[in-house]
Amino acid sequence: MPHPELIAAQWATESGWGQSHSGKNNVFGIKEFDPNRPRTFAPTKEWDPRLQRLVNKMEPFADYKDYADAFIARANFTIDNPRYAKAGYFEAKTLREAAYAIDRAGYANTGKPGAYAESLIAIMRGCGIDVEKTISVAAGSSQSQAAVGGSQSAKSSTPPDQLDKLINLNSYKKAYTIKEINLARSLIVKLQDNKMKGDLFEILQTKIPYRNQRNNQSIGLQSDRWSYTGRDGKTHWVIYTGKPIGDIMCNLTSLTMVMETLGIENPSDGQYEDFLENVRRKNSLPPRTTEGGWEGVARELKARKVMRKDKFRGDYTEWKDEILPCLRNGNGVMMSLNGHIIRLQSITNEGITVDDPYGRLPSLLNYRPSNVTGSYNGNLNGKTKEAGVGEDTVFPWNQVSKFTFHWIAAFERK
Repeated sequence: MPHPELIAAQWATESGWGQSHSGKNNVFGIKEFDPNRPRTFAPTKEWDPRLQRLVNKMEPFADYKDYADAFIARANFTIDNPRYAKAGYFEAKTLREAAYAIDRAGYANTGKPGAYAESLIAIMRGCGIDVEKTISVAAGSSQSQAAVGGSQSAKSSTPPDQLDKLINLNSYKKAYTIKEINLARSLIVKLQDNKMKGDLFEILQTKIPYRNQRNNQSIGLQSDRWSYTGRDGKTHWVIYTGKPIGDIMCNLTSLTMVMETLGIENPSDGQYEDFLENVRRKNSLPPRTTEGGWEGVARELKARKVMRKDKFRGDYTEWKDEILPCLRNGNGVMMSLNGHIIRLQSITNEGITVDDPYGRLPSLLNYRPSNVTGSYNGNLNGKTKEAGVGEDTVFPWNQVSKFTFHWIAAFERK
């Protein structure tokens, strides 16, 4: 694995230099939400977004047979969770960069971005390690490739994952082109092993290009308006007539990511979501904020809704049983927070990962339908480029299990 000094620093901070274990032989604070696997409930401190402070909690932590098992689990943890690769952990050229990548990926729930990274950096510096020195990423990746059983040239910074190999890529790729998505889908469906199919479709869900709603170019009509509750407690309206409507395009922007999950290509030269809005207007479909609107647009592009769950709320087991099969079937899934729509990317024992076209919501528990923008606490995407802070947003189970999703819908290609 790359960055062994950082792993050692994590051991130091997560176990108090080996003096305390969260679970049996668990020196990395790795949680285990599957009740069928060995685990121990132990006290911990985590950031409560509602109280805006750290609170004491009891959480399930994984049990390991020995320390070697724990170190192997830590190595696999960053490989098996795509958000670490997307955060740039494997490509980090200094230990400082690696520490901040671990922080961005959400290893620790401190409520203060960068705080976990700085704590690891302080430990390494205290041991006389130069965290600014450029390190050999290739050397690290050759070790990680052995861990995942891959083979590639040492020139590549990150080894290919299982899906990359299937479509004959020589290195890890964060986001696929529409042609690569279709190639992957065509190869996955030919496999006889259903478990392998599901595993590969789950990986594919993480490689769908991210779309930012706020840089859309569609211009508002007279009917385009948005209401919010002001500090005075009254309802206020924002009128978009003749103005860009990116701030109210979460529906069709999330649908764009769903369409690309299904391998349905953008037929236009402009942004996909703007094309979808033109389809809606051309066919006189209902407002994009309604099911008739976004589902009608999906039908026009040869996709159909195969599942909808209203007022869905559940823990890891319920999500795994009721929603995860859609991801493993290769469906595109989007969800409503009630007033805002996002795309579901993955479900793991840590929580759910979503692509939020508006920005990064600090906590589901802080979300207010009457004040969607205010719920983001300033963490909004910019209006000039496609990249945005809402990509790969992770919501842990202590938030998800307490939140009721207005609806969840899955689509398949006709």
